[in-house]
Amino acid sequence: MTAITAPNATVYDQVYACSSPLIYHYRQDLETHDKDWIESNPGVPFIHMTRSTGTQLIPLYPHDHKGWPKAGENVSWLFGHTDRFGVLVCVLPRHPTATGCYRKAAATSCDHRRRRQSTKGR
Repeated sequence: MTAITAPNATVYDQVYACSSPLIYHYRQDLETHDKDWIESNPGVPFIHMTRSTGTQLIPLYPHDHKGWPKAGENVSWLFGHTDRFGVLVCVLPRHPTATGCYRKAAATSCDHRRRRQSTKGR
């Protein structure tokens, strides 16, 4: 019986069973970082992606979860500081304002950026 079909398998056991055979480098992504996050955030849904060089885990926190910065609060984030909107932009890279997580995304509104992009090349 595999971890996926075992009746008492944890969420991490299931993720590990699916991901482990595919990872050749940076196994600590799965075995340390992902395990710690999954075990410390029970019940929080997430997207888990696996590649040969590690994993990526994207938490899908509810709007009032402790994982989000409080409204109006700036927090350390990668190469600088940002607010909860900046964190969201990094989690959702297809958002129109996503130009890089190291920038304070909240400094430019979505409408302003769309107007600026639509006038390029004119």
